Amino acid sequence: MIAENREKLQVRIGYHFSDAALLDEALTHRSYANEQREKCADNERLEFLGDAILGLVIAEALFVDDPPRPEGELSRLRSELVNAGTLARLARQIELGSSLYLGRGEVKAGGGDKENILADAFEALLGAIYLEGGIAAVRPVIHTLFAAVIIEKTGEQGNSDYKSQLQEYLQALQQTPPEYVLIETEGPEHDRTFVVEARTSGRVLGVGRGRSKKEAEQVAAGAAFKALHG
Repeated sequence: MIAENREKLQVRIGYHFSDAALLDEALTHRSYANEQREKCADNERLEFLGDAILGLVIAEALFVDDPPRPEGELSRLRSELVNAGTLARLARQIELGSSLYLGRGEVKAGGGDKENILADAFEALLGAIYLEGGIAAVRPVIHTLFAAVIIEKTGEQGNSDYKSQLQEYLQALQQTPPEYVLIETEGPEHDRTFVVEARTSGRVLGVGRGRSKKEAEQVAAGAAFKALHG
């Protein structure tokens, strides 16, 4: 079951590993590694690397954003975006917990939904992507996964028409205009979350979640626009 979940996880993040062992390491909690008779690497070293890479890419994204922000605001936003709560929230969105290798005790204790375990594994996953593909591989993954929360934290939703920007950008590249496809509706009827993919020529450029289809489309367009600008 974990192997199947692992395949689905790679689809959700938009990155497929060539080295399956590296992905396994990123998903292995120390509780699982400690139970194995043969030596088994856990994800703590990759977490350390992923934390540094994530901080760099988020700082870069905030620095080059428009409008420019003073240093104090940049530091505040970065801390809000890379804290354990935000990382765990994003980890739940990609259903990371169902792909983790956990020890028997952690499984019983619900470790697959613990904030610290999810946040650490999320960073380890980014560290693994960086090791395999470098900054060019991990940057668009981070941009896509964080697009919605960056919009939420910076308040860009009200003054940025990402759908128009994305369409203009693709037109400049002589590519097919984007289309927005509703792929999922989450939550009860009174508290719906819509999940939309921004696509061009069948290729998924970005995914967005929102309280309305229109908001989800803007977030998806923002994710696509930021990823393409890498």
